[in-house]
Amino acid sequence: MNLLIELMFKLYSIIYYVLLSCLLLPASCFFSTLSAGTYASDTWALVKKYIAVHPGTSKAVWEDADRSLITNGAMEMTPVGDGTYQAILELNKGATYNFIFFAKTEASAPPGLQTWTTYYDAVPTGGSIQSGTQPTVVTTVDTYYNPVYYSVIVDGYNQDARRVLKTPTNIGDTLYIFNNFGDHPKAPQNFKANALDTQNVLLTWDDPYTNWGTWGESVKAVDVIAGGTYAIYRNTTGSTTTYTLLTTVDGSLNSYYDTNVAMNDTYWYVIVSYDAYRGGTNQPFTQLCSSDTSNQDSATIYEPINVFFKVEHFNWDYVRQHDYIVYLTPDTEQNLIFARRIMGRIAVCEIRN
Repeated sequence: MNLLIELMFKLYSIIYYVLLSCLLLPASCFFSTLSAGTYASDTWALVKKYIAVHPGTSKAVWEDADRSLITNGAMEMTPVGDGTYQAILELNKGATYNFIFFAKTEASAPPGLQTWTTYYDAVPTGGSIQSGTQPTVVTTVDTYYNPVYYSVIVDGYNQDARRVLKTPTNIGDTLYIFNNFGDHPKAPQNFKANALDTQNVLLTWDDPYTNWGTWGESVKAVDVIAGGTYAIYRNTTGSTTTYTLLTTVDGSLNSYYDTNVAMNDTYWYVIVSYDAYRGGTNQPFTQLCSSDTSNQDSATIYEPINVFFKVEHFNWDYVRQHDYIVYLTPDTEQNLIFARRIMGRIAVCEIRN
């Protein structure tokens, strides 16, 4: 007996999760229960969603046709209109499949993303994925066992992490599986705090990546950069466990100026990335939408001092356009090409003959 597999992305104002459902009734019979309390992110909606499904687990699914026999390549998912994306496939009861999602930009990409780029659903190497027999979000698995999980697929000499579905034989006609894109994001990398002057601490960080490492644009946490956010926390004690939320900024940004600082105080900071999904207290993946905490960094606001320096062929227009930020090289450095550079901001400049 064939099962009808309906795959639906549940998209919230800041990420989506995916519902993978097996049913024999028209899909429209189930959509009305999915819209309550959901809001689509305009930014995340600019990135098209795709799914690829391949039978068995001997070959890791991908968007190539021979590695996605069920979908014959990456199959575009259709927006339903309430933040949900769906694709309908016929699968067999008692069969095993591995599947993966993609997010693709085209000629116009959201800020922070590149055009014409495929971003991968980089899942962990182990763990289960929540499922249920109702077309609504559930917090517990109401089947005899969890039929969907993350696993390492052996593909020749490669071992790739993929999502795996083993369709039950005793489930009846309907099975829903809830998937958060990429499981959950990583924290931003290279988080740094620099006291620019007596009034500003500049916080900078690199884009977060996924479970598959940092080997390219395609494994960046697309669901953070397009529709997600960063939460920046601060304290004045140096504690690694107690922080106060300083601010929340858009996922496409890589810097923030903290201007609420006082002289002779030291501030410690951490940052957390949030993907575009927001679930309520009774919905799955509430705990998965945020990353771990980044490394801690600190900055101290010192009393101002007068600094005089001489630069030949100085381009004031360039400096003004870049918010008066300059990089100084200590005169003790031996190799000026590879010398370390200290970030600073010009507050007062006096030119002497």
